[in-house]
Parts: sequence; structure tokens; C-alpha cells
Amino acid sequence: MNEDELLYLLKHGRADDIRFIFKDIEEKSYPEDFPTFIDTMIREHKIKRKNIAIRSGMSQDYTYKLLRGDKKTSERDYILAICIAIGMNLAQVQHALRIYGMPVLSKADLRSHIISLGISEGKDIDEINDWLEKSGFYLIRTSPDMPSAPIKSLEVVPTEDPEEHAGDYHEDRISSDEDIDDIGDYEEADIQIHAEHCGHAPMDYMYWGEIKLQNYEGKVYYVRNYYHPEGENMEVLTEEMHDRFVQAEKEGDFPQYFEPLESYESLEDAASSRFFKWFLELDRETDGKVLETMRQVDDTRFYGARYGAKLDHNGMSYYMEAFNTQHPEIREYFQIVENGDERRFTVSHESYYMWLELGEIYPAYFGKKMQEPEYFIDVRDLDQLDGRNLNYRMIFKDLLAGMHLYAHRYYGAAISEEEIEKEKIGTLTRQATALFQSGKICDAIQALEEAYALMTERPAQESLAERVVTCDKLADLYWELEDSEQAEKWYRECCSYREPLKEALQDPERSEKLHDAPISMAYACIHFHNRTRLDDPEKSLEYLKEAIELFEGRCNTVASWGSLANCLLSYAFLIDEEEPEKSLKYSGRVLDIIRDQSLDRRPPYHEFTFLALNNHAWVLWNRLASEEAIIYYGRAIDLIEGYLSTGTPNPEQMKQNLKKEAGELYKIYKATGKERETKRLTARMRKSGIEISED
Repeated sequence: MNEDELLYLLKHGRADDIRFIFKDIEEKSYPEDFPTFIDTMIREHKIKRKNIAIRSGMSQDYTYKLLRGDKKTSERDYILAICIAIGMNLAQVQHALRIYGMPVLSKADLRSHIISLGISEGKDIDEINDWLEKSGFYLIRTSPDMPSAPIKSLEVVPTEDPEEHAGDYHEDRISSDEDIDDIGDYEEADIQIHAEHCGHAPMDYMYWGEIKLQNYEGKVYYVRNYYHPEGENMEVLTEEMHDRFVQAEKEGDFPQYFEPLESYESLEDAASSRFFKWFLELDRETDGKVLETMRQVDDTRFYGARYGAKLDHNGMSYYMEAFNTQHPEIREYFQIVENGDERRFTVSHESYYMWLELGEIYPAYFGKKMQEPEYFIDVRDLDQLDGRNLNYRMIFKDLLAGMHLYAHRYYGAAISEEEIEKEKIGTLTRQATALFQSGKICDAIQALEEAYALMTERPAQESLAERVVTCDKLADLYWELEDSEQAEKWYRECCSYREPLKEALQDPERSEKLHDAPISMAYACIHFHNRTRLDDPEKSLEYLKEAIELFEGRCNTVASWGSLANCLLSYAFLIDEEEPEKSLKYSGRVLDIIRDQSLDRRPPYHEFTFLALNNHAWVLWNRLASEEAIIYYGRAIDLIEGYLSTGTPNPEQMKQNLKKEAGELYKIYKATGKERETKRLTARMRKSGIEISED
């Protein structure tokens, strides 16, 4: 998680653990020089320059020159391709474009908007280009042979000093009669930053700030920003607009909405404004106010949730709300209200908490009618949540423990030792995640080991899933440190729960509560399959079969699908001599996964895709003497040639693979008397510099 994302959570009262990020945020800032910024991104995203060239689809030499700053380009798509290849988020991409002296991505241009959505979703260049092609737009240009897309609705102001002219790219989208002068003549006359409590919970703050700009003739503009628990806004006001606004506030008559000179919903959108450098400064100043305010509520770090309590004729009611920070794009608010034994669990796309706490002034803050949000989940008992909603049930259970801890700390409500212990475990686990994302692996390990020690104090059946997942995470972290002895220890600890996990999986009610535990156990089984492959082949095969069974029906990420495919291919390879037809079923399943999950289009899986096709074809011909092998060898050759033309992580190895596949296909053509096909294949390979023969 980078600086911008952390500050976004802080501004909305949703920080997972503020104390672990204060120092990092205060010390970190992105360079304004493009080559230096790129070096920072390469380190942050842990990618090699060679792989940037491969993923971007550009030549290695040209890419290196752009990265070093030895060569300048006027083609924005080249810079976009580099940023996407590195894996930058949208804020980082916009920063890169701005300091390079290029227009940022704008929602006013539909092609730019599609690209920005792809970046936000973590798509690679091929996937974004697929969206562009289907939408009828130019693809992201990665070579001189591709057409260059015009940048619509943007006036580019040439600059030699990106920092000096930051924000000079104006998007002509504001309908106003105001004639904006040369912004370069304006200087800051005043700056104010405020934090206002907007709810009953300690972390419920809204922030606003403004910079007064004035030129030598006395003309004034106001640049303002707002951050509140439901969003943010940035705008530019003329002096007349600002005076009307302030006067209305003094009279207690909150002003009706009026059209400001410029208005934006995020800092990324504001990057298209000529006032951007002041928006950026205002944002940085607000960040400081956020940190200062959060320090004053030191005891209310409740990991991404708001808490409150009310005393009415029914007694004390406790309330909490948590925003889905893992997937903010879907705007999910989880809410719990508890009064005595009565509870209500809801999920909506609006903040019920702010509606509940602000009452009649809710419209003044959020511009919405005073009406209760619409819920897509509204239950009184968590047992009502099953099937597709099972994940919500588990989230609510964790949040309920947090709410009880809040009520215990601040209002003396009774709470069981079990609930306190569960909250401690959740706290340590979340801290470990934050520490790992900050690169503090040793500290993350310490937090996880403390959490695991608490888990083992609880009944095994109650903490089975948490134990398995935590063991797998600890093994991974020790591998990061290259401590194979400790990694081995935690894999063994994970596998010690194999039998209890198998038993739990047989019980439909218990299996629903296991979450990612089967996937974690599958990775442990893969580890021991590799460890026992030479010494005990039979045991190794048993581990491999178990990993496949655990993966099946539970894969939900590209990595887990890739791991399942790898297990299936390994199993097909091990049984092809004794059970060739069964082997073909397994390798056929692998090819289905490659197709369905588009693994063949992802560079890390290029070699794996070739191996899957090769194994399938080899069994068809060498075990079953089926000419159908020709189809799969042909597909492998086509695929490898495509990789070599568009870029692949190891081109030399891939060229050797091409020679191997062509040689195998050549043998089949010769054995089946297909002389014409033999000649065509020989001529085709010569174009790639490959000579093939019967040997």
C-alpha cells in the first residue's frame, strides 16, 4: 500500500493501523524528476528493467533509454506502456505523466478513461488493449508500426521544467464566462487548513482547506478542498463566489449548490487543471492536518471501522460501521447495531452511520435527502447468511468482536475473555499485513507468530482455518528471508492439520467456515510433493493428488488457478506411462484452465503454456500413436512464434523450445508420409533461422 492509498484511508477515518505508518508517510515523497521517479517505482514494485521492456512490448534498447532519460519521446502511449508494465497504480501513472510534461489521463476523453479504469483494475497492456479494441479506440502504442492515438480535448503546454509548469494542462470542460488570467502571475496570499468533528465517534472528522491566490493587480482566486467520510471534492472559486459562500455560512444559511469555476472529485481529476500545483500543495498540507488530528485520538485505532454508542429509553445501543477498504470501488458499508440481545447486520452502498449520527444536518454535509440507505443485506441473525453471502458472515463476526471490545473499553460493557482474545488475534494479523506491505518482514513475522500462539490457546476446531492460513503465511515470509529451515518448520506445522482439515471439509456446515484454509494447505502439500519426489515417489504423488483436490472448486485468483494447472500437469506427466488416457484428461484440463484464465497471454506463464501443449502432444503420439498430436504441436509452434514476435521473459530459451517442437512435428510428418507438410515446416523454420532434420 503506497502513500496515497494510506492517506486516502486516513482522510476517511479508515486507517488499518495509524501508528505503523506515521513515520513512513512523513518521510516519503515522490521525486519530481522522471528518471529518478522511475528508479523509485522500479524499487517499490520490485521489477527488473528487462521485464519492463518485455511487459511493455517495446524494444529493450529503446525502453532502457527512456527509463534513463537518455531519450525523450512525444508519444504519451510509450510512457503509459512503461508505467503499466512496472505495475504503477493510477495516482503514480498520473504523477509520471505530469512530471514528464504530458497530459494526464482524463475522464473527458473516453479512450483515456478506459485506460485509467484498466490501470485501476490492475490490468496488463494486453487486457487494456482488448478493452480499447472492443470499444473501437486506438490501442496503446508500443511500436512505430502502430497508429498514434490523438489526445482529445486536451491542450498541451510545452515545458522544459515539469515542476515549474505542473498542472498547466487545461481541460476545457468548465462552462464559465470567467476569463482566467495567466496563472503564473498569481502567488499565495494565505492558506488555511481545518479539521472538524462530524460525528460521535472519535475518528469521525471532515477536513477542508483553502489557498488564497492573488496577482499584482489584486485579483483573487480561492483553491479549496474537502475530505469527509464519504468522499472528497476540490474546487476553484472566484472572489465573488467565495464571499457569497462565507457570508451564507455566517448567517447560518447553508448556501445552495452553485457551479464553481472548476470542480473535481479527486486529485487525479484535478491534475487536468492549471491550478493543479496548488491543489497538490493543499492536499499535502491537509495530509499533515490528518496526521496531527489522528495523533490526538491515539486510543481509537479500531482498524478501519467507526464506533458509536447512544443511551435511549431502551438502554445503551452500540453501533459500528466499516468500509470495504479492500475493494473501495464497490462502495460497501458494513453496519452493526446492537441493543441488549437484539442485533441488526446490514450492508449498503451508503453510510448509514453518518445518516444516523448527523441527523437533520446530514444533507448539509452530504447534499442528500434525509432517508435511510437501501440495504442489499439486512438480517437479524448471521446464520441467515449462507452460500454466496458466507464471506459477509465471517466479516461481520470479526467486526462484532471489535465492537464488543470498543463497548468494553469505553463504556464498561461486559465482554468475554474469548472475544478479547479473538480481537487480539485479528489486530496482530492486520498489523502483520501492514508491516509486510511496508517491507518490514521480520516485524511481520513476529506479529504473526504472536497471533499463532494465541490461536493455539483456543480449541483447535474453532481456530482451524486461522491456524492453517497463518502457518502458510509464516512459511512464505521465511522464504522471503531465505530462511529455508524456518520455512520448512512452518510447512510441517501447516501439514499437521491435514487430517482435521479433511474431516472439516466433509461437513458442509464446517467447510463453509474454512475460507482460504484449503488453498493454504494445498500450497503446503505442493511443498512436500517437491521435497519427497526423489526419495519417496509414492508419497510425493499422494501429496500432489491432495493439492489438486484442495484447489479444485476453490481457486479465486490467477495465482491459485496457475498453481492448480501446474499440479495437474505434474500429475499428468507422472502417470503418462501407466495411464496415458487418464494423463490426457489431466493435461486437457490444464489447457482448459490456460484458455479460461488467459494464462497464455501472461508472460510468467509463457513457458508453462508451451510445456502443457508439448506434454499433451507427446502423450498422444508416443503413448497412443495418435496423429492428433499434430494439432497440439502446431498450436505450440504458433504460440511460441507469437511470443518471440511480441516479447517473452526468456527469448533464447523460447527459441530452443521452438526448435524442439518443430523437430517433434517433423518426425510425425515423416513417419506418416506427409511430405508436403514436411517441406512447408522446414521452410517456415528457416525463416526463423532454425534447421530441422530427422535427427
